Amino acid sequence: MTQTPSETAAPPIPADLAAFVESERRRADVAGVSVAAIDRDGVRAAGGFGFADLDRGEPVTVDTRFRAASITKLLTTALVFQEIDAGALSLDDPVNKHLDEPARICRKDGAPADDVTIRHLLTHTSGLAVSWRGMEYDPLVYRLVANETLRGPHSLDRVVAGQKTLRPPGKRIVYANQGFNLLGYVVQRLNSRPFADLVQERIFDPLSMRDSSLPVSASGAGVATSYGSLMSGGRKPATRVSVYAGPAAALFASAADLARFGQMVLRGGEFDGRRVVSEAILGEAAKIHARNHAELDDGWGLGFAAREWRGRLLIWHSGGFSGVSTLIQLSPQDGVGVVVLTNGGDFGFTSRVGERFLESALGLQPEVVPGSPRGVPDGKADEWAAFTRRVEGRYRLTDSVPPGVMERLVGVTTRPRLVHVADNQLALEGTGFGNAFLYPDGDVGRYRVALPFANGARAVIEERPGGADAWASILHLRRRQ
Repeated sequence: MTQTPSETAAPPIPADLAAFVESERRRADVAGVSVAAIDRDGVRAAGGFGFADLDRGEPVTVDTRFRAASITKLLTTALVFQEIDAGALSLDDPVNKHLDEPARICRKDGAPADDVTIRHLLTHTSGLAVSWRGMEYDPLVYRLVANETLRGPHSLDRVVAGQKTLRPPGKRIVYANQGFNLLGYVVQRLNSRPFADLVQERIFDPLSMRDSSLPVSASGAGVATSYGSLMSGGRKPATRVSVYAGPAAALFASAADLARFGQMVLRGGEFDGRRVVSEAILGEAAKIHARNHAELDDGWGLGFAAREWRGRLLIWHSGGFSGVSTLIQLSPQDGVGVVVLTNGGDFGFTSRVGERFLESALGLQPEVVPGSPRGVPDGKADEWAAFTRRVEGRYRLTDSVPPGVMERLVGVTTRPRLVHVADNQLALEGTGFGNAFLYPDGDVGRYRVALPFANGARAVIEERPGGADAWASILHLRRRQ
């Protein structure tokens, strides 16, 4: 299938890249994908592949609206930046200072968590747990797990009420949807206006994002129907989800619209002569503020994930539901980026497309092995071999799902393990995120990882009394002897 023409005027994707996308799309069995390659001046190339809806036979274009999932958090981040620019917020403000009593964050013992700051929420280091609250799934069992009730909270104030931290802030990156729901609620309270109205006025309108909105759900002509599961494509319609957690995940948008958002970021906060956010706060955002291990080369900036990649720092965000995988990646240093939106749940596909477009924009050849690992140094083979034997085995994935019923269920149904493949290379299996491969990278216990959302990034395995810890991106696995 060739690229589908669209109403948005943009050069078509070059033939070699188009062939790559279509080949990968078919291999992953993803129904449709829309891609936009951008620079500071606009869209360099864009196109759609496959189908927005299989029953209707509706092709994907660059204007097709996709559920963007957690890319929504970047809109929330932009609103927070505007409040910081205006002096209404500070990165180091205690969040509770800006919350009413029902929404104030508490510690496990019930005491106010007044040490949690705006910065902690933006970097996912608040100590809040993983949460899917405010997302109503079908079937009902998913809804019960996400909200602890068959009827979830249908307003933002109810979504954010009663949050408790599990650990002191600043200790670890744990991906917390509720942190961004709280940020959206703070902005809503500061302005005494609904969050969606503020996004429309301050983000969508200035950036001419005409195909973007924050509905609970959407369907019909021009909207991509989701197919597959959380981690794979397919032709079966995905589990339906209604999103009441607006600041964390409600966005529907086209690749053309998100290209404008990305262009604004690459231009230091300005778009079409209008200042959206300050260059200074975006400069702060494009730094790694938190890592889960000092030797990792990826972590979190302010609102954006951040990663050292092939001599530059990328800022990015992904999104995912069943039948949804989305990605925006930007290199502020080079002034280029890419938006990838799909209606299939294979994030490995989304990541491969994003990486290949960046390589093309920067004139880089694809790496034979992600991260170009250094391998096992001379004289270290025996030490590496002994270490590999000791760290093989079963692990437990920590802080990846909401605590309680879901955590216990995942503990039974997922069995992460590290398996020696060859030459001290390890395969990480059974995480539910797809298999990963760890390639030795010099010092014992240091690796480069082939992982869909952190391809080529550093990984670390460290022994400790009674077991071992494995760190890769924001994943933490723990082994007990």
